[in-house]
Amino acid sequence: MRPGGGGMGGGMDPEEMRRAMEETRRIAGTAARLDLTLSPETTELAQDSTPPLSLELEAEPTSVFDGMGEIQASAKWTRKGLKIEREIPNGGEVVDTYTLEEGGRLILRREVRMLRGRTEVRVKTVYRKEGSGGT
Repeated sequence: MRPGGGGMGGGMDPEEMRRAMEETRRIAGTAARLDLTLSPETTELAQDSTPPLSLELEAEPTSVFDGMGEIQASAKWTRKGLKIEREIPNGGEVVDTYTLEEGGRLILRREVRMLRGRTEVRVKTVYRKEGSGGT
């Protein structure tokens, strides 16, 4: 067994693996503030102080700048809600599904997949509309 192999294998350079995991963690962070704007053809997502992520709905993944670097991203409607997928250049993926509950609460379900498609984290975050006065 190679030193530091840890079972990941696949021939990926350990430094590339480390960079991919750091990039995935950065993109997967939970935002305190989220602005989601929808039109019939596009979606725009702004989290905290990062530049907005603008995507065409139902389009093939496209290369976009997310404030730190280039990533592949796509947005589409599913039975569960709006799904935004972001792929990290050296491996890993962040999949967000947004749904709206009665009362106006926005639910974000996030899956973070590190290298080789293994799911590392699943998180549910509930956002309330700013100024709604609710909980």
